[in-house]
Order: sequence, then C-alpha cells, then structure tokens
Amino acid sequence: MRHFGTVKSFDATTGHGSIQPSRAGRLIGFQKGVALWQRSVDPVSGQCLSYEMDLTDGGARAVKLRNACERH
Repeated sequence: MRHFGTVKSFDATTGHGSIQPSRAGRLIGFQKGVALWQRSVDPVSGQCLSYEMDLTDGGARAVKLRNACERH
C-alpha cells in the first residue's frame, strides 16, 4: 500500500531522514538508499513523496520512495 507525505528533514552526511505523513501520525524514518530516483539527488525538506511501509522489530520505516507532486 502506498502512503504519501513530505520530507521533514534529511541529513546528507548520514543519509537518514524523516517523512511527515499526509495523514496524522508520527514521523517515519528513511534512508537515502531506498529512494527510487537518481542516487546523486538528495531528498529536500518539503518534498512530496509516496512510499511503502516496512515494519520491522525496530518499528516502521519508509521504503520505495518516489517523487509525488500531486496532492493526496
């Protein structure tokens, strides 16, 4: 299932960031390596994304990130 949100923060040094879901909820963490676009392009704060959730023992994280400019 695809979810939508915006990049809240991204640290280019560590490659980690967080997404604010478009529906109410906690911030979701992600790693740059799960982005499905050109690897040399970093996510930026405020960027609209779609993503899937990966539930692990450590909690939820966003995977399969894609650019999503339309509103949801």
